[in-house]
Amino acid sequence: MDGFPGGNMEGERNYEGAIQIINARRRAKRPLETNAGSNGIKSKSAANPTPDARGTPGIEGMSSWLQALGHSQEDINRLNVIHVAGTKGKGSTCAFTETFLRAHGQRTGFPKKTGLYTSPHLIVPEERIRIDARPLEATLFAKYFFEMCERLPQIRDEFDPSKEVVQRGPRYLQLFALLAFHTFIREGVDVAIFETHCGGEYDATNIGQRPVVTAVTTLGMDHIDMLGPTIKNIAWHKGGIYKAGAVALSAPQDPPPAEVLKQRSEEKGEQIRFVEIDQRLPQNSLTLRPEVQMINASVAATAAQAFLDRCAPEQCKRLTEADLKAGVEQFSWPGRFQILSEQQWMWYLDAAHNDMSVKIAAKWFAEICGDARTYDESDAKKSHQSPERPELFREAWQKINPDGKIWSEPTIQGAVKLARQLGPDGMHTLITGSQHLVGPSLRILNWSSKMST
Repeated sequence: MDGFPGGNMEGERNYEGAIQIINARRRAKRPLETNAGSNGIKSKSAANPTPDARGTPGIEGMSSWLQALGHSQEDINRLNVIHVAGTKGKGSTCAFTETFLRAHGQRTGFPKKTGLYTSPHLIVPEERIRIDARPLEATLFAKYFFEMCERLPQIRDEFDPSKEVVQRGPRYLQLFALLAFHTFIREGVDVAIFETHCGGEYDATNIGQRPVVTAVTTLGMDHIDMLGPTIKNIAWHKGGIYKAGAVALSAPQDPPPAEVLKQRSEEKGEQIRFVEIDQRLPQNSLTLRPEVQMINASVAATAAQAFLDRCAPEQCKRLTEADLKAGVEQFSWPGRFQILSEQQWMWYLDAAHNDMSVKIAAKWFAEICGDARTYDESDAKKSHQSPERPELFREAWQKINPDGKIWSEPTIQGAVKLARQLGPDGMHTLITGSQHLVGPSLRILNWSSKMST
């Protein structure tokens, strides 16, 4: 079979060849104009929170591609999907749900095998698809990817970013979602935990008709150009994962988004449950700091118990306090409130990509280092919203601490080196920002050979 980007298929049926093909399916930029077309997507307004979409919705084509792969809707339903959307903490909530169920399975025998799909990745693409918490092995990644290629000739087509409207095959994120569904079905997992990419209603992961549990984490103003402009619009999108027959959960929300989520769940005939802090969780664990991690873990514990109520054998239905404790102890989620110890240096990493996340990361760092001072909210927002103008970060820091010293480094490697030089006898360093900062930082810090606290 010929026609794969970069050469002949037979010579490229390996991990590197798979990644090359996937990367060729990236789109240059999501168009800003609305492309409702035949999708029946309504226009958005403050009065009508039903939003439109920019470009082609991620969900478009997913069902037909899965059918071409030989997977029916019933195959997807048998995965026992736990589907999670939100603004802050959806990845952590998915990871907590997996670790609680895995700890429960270690004790009771169910579930025997877990599947976890999250995005984006920090260091290597196979982090997105995990079996029993371990990233998919490179050989299996390639095997399942080229199985898809054999059934979806569209993947062989060269990707032309100028032909946005006439896509002949799945795009980058759609490919990863398809690969996750295909892998979990082939691996026979007992539960598949899926994090949405962006939004929910039109997300590529939102193709299951009968998930077991659906949950929305803390909402905020993210991806406004695609989901906004109001928090109600964003809540409408995220609440699109709720389904008839599936348990509907949410983290505590402000009244406006809470009302929208309540309406969205009721549209599907389900009563939403807003989850409070689970007092059975180990209250003094550093893993559950800051408080948002305690909230994420509480939503995860509730989701895990709801799954067991629906799917576990009678003798395996109870998620115990011991299961939760064991789950927290084995929890690992790189780049999210992560602490690394390197001789005399301590590194604190959190991939904070929006205003809400930046403030939480700053507060976490200050509290865990025993310093009550945090960012001024207006300064943090001002600096965060203009990453293309680094001088605004300098101005914000100078306003917070006029006597402080500020250094600018053009590379991540240079910044890490400078931090070590500035604190030769020991340094507490916060690394926060996008995945594109935190991921390379972990690589530079040689995280693979270290254990996180």
